[in-house]
Amino acid sequence: MCRDRVRVVLHGTERAGGSWRYSVSPRQGAWSGTESTQSAAVGVVAPSLTLSPTAITSTPSTLAGSIAGFTPGQTVTFRLDNAISGVPLSGTISPSPVPASASASVSVTLPAGTTNGTHTVYAVGTAGDSASQQITVGFGFVKTVGSVTCGTTSLTVPVPAAGVAGGNTLVLRLALRGAGSAAVAASDSQGTAYTTDRDVQNGSLRLAVIRARVGNALTARNSITVTFPSATASGLVVDEYQGIASNPVDASGEGVGSSTASATLSAPTSGDLLVAAVAASGLVGATQPAGWTAASSQSLACSPNASSVGAHRIVGSTGVFTYAPSLSASVNWAAAIVAYKGG
Repeated sequence: MCRDRVRVVLHGTERAGGSWRYSVSPRQGAWSGTESTQSAAVGVVAPSLTLSPTAITSTPSTLAGSIAGFTPGQTVTFRLDNAISGVPLSGTISPSPVPASASASVSVTLPAGTTNGTHTVYAVGTAGDSASQQITVGFGFVKTVGSVTCGTTSLTVPVPAAGVAGGNTLVLRLALRGAGSAAVAASDSQGTAYTTDRDVQNGSLRLAVIRARVGNALTARNSITVTFPSATASGLVVDEYQGIASNPVDASGEGVGSSTASATLSAPTSGDLLVAAVAASGLVGATQPAGWTAASSQSLACSPNASSVGAHRIVGSTGVFTYAPSLSASVNWAAAIVAYKGG
């Protein structure tokens, strides 16, 4: 009995997403016939993995998400930083194996001891499908670089021996009293570009939140300087954060008043880092609200006096977030919140 054989040729890269065309070549023994005309284009969805949050501050940490475009019937395992030889991760898909829809929900855990920095989580199917998602570990506060008070038109913070790592982000909280509305500006010894993310004024009281992503690392020989209109009281706090995206501002909010300080921010993205600050026209203490981690505070005994308080948090969901520290006295205040994306 003579048996015909048919060879199907795929014009494209194996399992690559995009547009594919198919052709057929007959074969019998050593003989091969002419390849047929290619088919019409057929769309193929590449395997994908989506996890949230993509920036975390500590491990162990469990991430949730989904896979799509995986060949049905596969079971799926997870590895860190290499799809073949990377550290195996504890993870599951549901349902398992991959159903006919080619998609499933995912839960995967980064283990304790995962180093700070950027990592890649791989989902690997038993039929050879693979997809990945980049994750940043260590998102959030690193240290207070320094603080200074009572400059008339400028304030300079020397960089400490620990320096500031390239790729990290500096967030500056500038509190002023008696200053005008002309622009404030920041610079450092490495020529880093600084951006004012929020500038709030309540009469003669002013608060600015300024941010810069460090390119060349700052060392103990460097300094950070802010200039501003002539002020009767001034204070600057420089904090260092890691894991913040290069174009990070997701949203911002502000508030002004003369009793309990408050600034509200609506619907930031899940996993955002919120940085908040309040400038107050007097030497006052502040009780931080639940859910916020206190940052360095300042007493600006500059005659007249002022105060500066701040805090940060990472949000686990979208919604409305308010920073409302309880001040120890009823004074004029200006408050701001900025939501920064990880990446």
